[in-house]
Amino acid sequence: LGTNINTGLTLTMFLEDPSEFPELGDECFSPDICLEIGTYMEEIDLPDNPNGYYLVWERCCRSAIISNIELPGDRGIVFVATVPDPALQNSSPFFEPYPADGYFCVGSQNTFAFATTDVDGDSLVYSLDNPIYGDLAVLFDPNPNGGGPMPYNDFPYVPPYSLADPVGGSPVMSINSETGEITAAPDDIGIFAFAVLVEEFRDGVKIGEVRREIALQSTTCELDVPPNYVGFNNFDTVFFNAFEANLLDIIITDNPLDSVWQDIEGEIFDGSYFPIAEFDTTAIGPGIFSGVLRWDSLGCDLVSDEPYTALFLSQSQNACTDSISTDTLNLAIYVQLPDDVPTQLLSPMQIEYTYVVIADTIQCLNITASDGNYQDTLNLFADFSSEIFLLDADATFNDTSGTQLISSPLCWVPDCEHVRPEPYSLDLTLITERCFETDTVDIPLEFYVTTASDGTLQVIPNVFTPNGDEINDRWEIEHIEDKCVTEEDIKIYNRWGNIVLEETSLQLKWDADTDAGDVPEGQYIYTITYKFLEDPRDYQGYITIFR
Repeated sequence: LGTNINTGLTLTMFLEDPSEFPELGDECFSPDICLEIGTYMEEIDLPDNPNGYYLVWERCCRSAIISNIELPGDRGIVFVATVPDPALQNSSPFFEPYPADGYFCVGSQNTFAFATTDVDGDSLVYSLDNPIYGDLAVLFDPNPNGGGPMPYNDFPYVPPYSLADPVGGSPVMSINSETGEITAAPDDIGIFAFAVLVEEFRDGVKIGEVRREIALQSTTCELDVPPNYVGFNNFDTVFFNAFEANLLDIIITDNPLDSVWQDIEGEIFDGSYFPIAEFDTTAIGPGIFSGVLRWDSLGCDLVSDEPYTALFLSQSQNACTDSISTDTLNLAIYVQLPDDVPTQLLSPMQIEYTYVVIADTIQCLNITASDGNYQDTLNLFADFSSEIFLLDADATFNDTSGTQLISSPLCWVPDCEHVRPEPYSLDLTLITERCFETDTVDIPLEFYVTTASDGTLQVIPNVFTPNGDEINDRWEIEHIEDKCVTEEDIKIYNRWGNIVLEETSLQLKWDADTDAGDVPEGQYIYTITYKFLEDPRDYQGYITIFR
């Protein structure tokens, strides 16, 4: 079979396009292993040779992470194809497509076939063989032209591995010599190299052989993945807020083909408390279920330092093994008050406020408070022994209660008799009730009562021209109108000391007219007297009239 005579024939073979990417696993489990198969093919004509031929290609280097052979990253691999003696009329057996279960599951017994088909019906005998390497493909020349002649070198194994035990575990790796079925149970995750040798016999005489060398990966295979509450521990804690819509998403994952059912237990579901909690599940994808726990409209009576309990039990029947697996979620649910939004006094914005005396006018100031927690009760009270209510000023205030926003006006009639430098005090109390909690804030307000002016006359004209041109036609006293200015008296005298005009209001607008007619041009004397907060004030001077 074959010859070591180099014929000098060099072939260039091309990769078939596209490569194959067979999917490994089945509906019960798919390993995280990517497999790519490249097939190189070329048709050639060879002269008859009673010794047959073999074609060789060497390539360096193997994967450095292979677990069971020495220095795989420094040595290559030998690819050999044999062409038998044409006189035998023999076609070599060919391997079936790569098996979908062609990987090792760690810790379990694996069985898969590397069977071949022989169109001639010859007898085939299977055995395990060593991985081999040649002498031409090395690190510094990884892709030589062709390959070297037989025989090739057996890869040495890394202890404790050997040809008798290439992957470890129990039972040791073996192959059925008649069917090519391989049995192995590696204990470790890794990549293991080995070869399958298929010898071809006809009438008891060996007429050829083929071999497949391969490196198989071992991985952890979760063939029966139990249901899982994503993001939760078996015993977990959640917090719900009183007075709010409490929704808790609970995601359950499982094998896509498994049958899953859900049981719930707990005091929040059985009517022990009102309202009763609800739990609904919906399939949102293969093997994924979304559950929503709803427990809302919770009042003060459910706020507690002790948790409420809820048990979720998910059971799944494996579509492949019919086994039942479970996962449990024990929730401790604490009902608490929502985050407190502090109560605010919106009006007045400051604790000091000033009133200006206006004639017989009721003046009101809205006292307004707000709270962002809609369930809180606000209570606003006034201390009616405060000084402002003891004045003869008709002061009124109505205590008020409510939620979120409350307001009540403080109304009174400040008068001149109330004007003083010191403030009047008003003590308010704002009480916020949050279920079993009470927050009290004392609000001391101070009110100043003042006048519109300081009682001083600003400008007293000394000349005017009542000639009808509407320019400086009247004699007017510039001043600020003030309720606390009283007992005004204005007298105007001619040069002989006779009173030509007498008026009792600083609002006078004199156009030189009197009951006796217009006064002539000339100089006149005026006197102005009044009281400001009972303090006498007086002015006198001259007025000149031009026409």
